[in-house]
Amino acid sequence: MPVEFLSAERQARYGRYSGEPTPADLARSFYLDDRDRELIAARRGDHNRLGVAVQLCIVRYPGTFLPDPTAVPSSVIAYVAAQVGVADTSCLLLYGRRETTWREHAGEIRRAYEYRDFHDPAEHLEKLDEPASLLRLRDGVNARLPRVDLPDVILEVQRWTDFADAFTHISEGNARVHDLTTSICAVLLAEACNIGLEPLIRPDVPALTRGRLEWVQQNYVRAETIARANALLVEAQARIALAHAWGGGDVVSADGCASASSCAPSTPGRTPRISAWAPVSPTST
Repeated sequence: MPVEFLSAERQARYGRYSGEPTPADLARSFYLDDRDRELIAARRGDHNRLGVAVQLCIVRYPGTFLPDPTAVPSSVIAYVAAQVGVADTSCLLLYGRRETTWREHAGEIRRAYEYRDFHDPAEHLEKLDEPASLLRLRDGVNARLPRVDLPDVILEVQRWTDFADAFTHISEGNARVHDLTTSICAVLLAEACNIGLEPLIRPDVPALTRGRLEWVQQNYVRAETIARANALLVEAQARIALAHAWGGGDVVSADGCASASSCAPSTPGRTPRISAWAPVSPTST
């Protein structure tokens, strides 16, 4: 396997034992089954039988053939030798000196068990046909998903929930400008997508000029206003019947990691259903 992408330290450690395997490791990866024993029995001499047995095991743990098949922990050698009936484990040194032999054995193991290096060509792998049921499901889902731009989604959610009303000026509570909602949604999109304001600036649109967006970003978007807006979204989601089928809102998921929900609704006594923005129509059933 190519290891050029690894650091020098990791390359030195790759494919080597970092210590003695645990008893659980030995039982899981170094037990020889009937097929293994049949392959081992075809070898002549204790050194060859023990050598092949060790190579069979090390390709499973640590997962690759070693440049020196004898460079394994003593516990591994003893565990494998006991299974193949070799009393004198020092014979493995003779096996290690015969590089041509142990390389041939490694090739036999690859062929017998159909092992492949990651960089080997995969020409023999055949593409699996997608079942007709999957194709129908995919077409059905795609037909139900409208193709819309993300800014349109955010503005539509704003029309459902009025979450932008939660964003107030940091020092002037009544400070308002025309079409402030569009500016707030633009800044939220820029920060959520980590793209900065530049892609959203439109000098010909008053709500999207550089000065307006920078003013909104500095004075309206902060932790407390985001928390208030998020609470409005949670309450709106809780009014959707389908949301109740998703659970009690005690656990949320982001990037594949589950965690406890910490978002409280703005109205006491209300139970949050989710703690993230969810652009689902309030009319959904």
